Amino acid sequence: MFKRAALIYNPASGSRHAERVKMVEAAGAELRAAGVETTLIATRAAGSGGEQAREAIAAGHDAIFACGGDGTVQDVLQGMAECHADVPLGLVPLGTGNVLAFDLGLPNDPAAAVRAQLQFAPRKIAAGKVEYCDKTSGEMRTRYFTVMCGVGADAEMIYRVSAASKSRWGILAYHLETFRTALLHPYQKMKVEYVDSESGERKKLEAFAVAAVRVTTFPGLMGKFAAGAELKRDDLRVIFTLTKNRIWHVAYFLKILAGQSGPVPGMELVHASETSCAPIGERARRVYAEADGEFLGGLPVKISALPGAFTLLMRDSK
Repeated sequence: MFKRAALIYNPASGSRHAERVKMVEAAGAELRAAGVETTLIATRAAGSGGEQAREAIAAGHDAIFACGGDGTVQDVLQGMAECHADVPLGLVPLGTGNVLAFDLGLPNDPAAAVRAQLQFAPRKIAAGKVEYCDKTSGEMRTRYFTVMCGVGADAEMIYRVSAASKSRWGILAYHLETFRTALLHPYQKMKVEYVDSESGERKKLEAFAVAAVRVTTFPGLMGKFAAGAELKRDDLRVIFTLTKNRIWHVAYFLKILAGQSGPVPGMELVHASETSCAPIGERARRVYAEADGEFLGGLPVKISALPGAFTLLMRDSK
């Protein structure tokens, strides 16, 4: 068991700042009650969580808790994956979606989530890695992720959901924009190349959207969005949307809702170690990428899995 934990949180996130700080303090109190020396660390600025995680590790903390949603977890992960330390990452779910926390079976209450993780075991797992073109500078950049990386329609949806609407409406903002995007999004075809992680074969195809998933279960309607995805695997479960026909898009989600598996025309699932997306024509420059609910940029995009990239507190199911 770890002895010194750092809880990293964004004091400006969300609309009820004082309440969020109290929840972080409650999580810290739970750790202290278990005999863990605990430090609460407020982020200095947007995107500083990774750097502050590295600083906390260098200062001797042997566990890092990301307090927030999947975006906060992703921010902290940038420091965890880059420093390659065997320091476990824990979660205090305070965000809109909390997909990673949901997949790990954590309760939404911060103190209860900490109590659960005190019984978890550290496990070294793969991180998703995405290389993308920055929308402003045009330079290629890299981010690590834990839940999924999407290229196409879902990234367009993330791009259109403003921080203000997310703060005001929460998860409903995503549902409303998802509905609008599903009806109106002008799908653009991309050139895709991937490496099948089971055969090692490199394959090519053209797709209108790509989703590279790491978690098994999403909250709400998405459920087992990518059947076969699992955090313990060293690859990605990739969904290729090969058709613009929205009937088959709906059919795919209806099968998810019904808890069924099996093929749907125009939708293909594979296990891949890496996937690359490139534009076809100038209009495809408008195709965007996102990771863990955070907008990134545009094409070209390369998504891969980096085995053993970081350590996560997980249920010990040997």
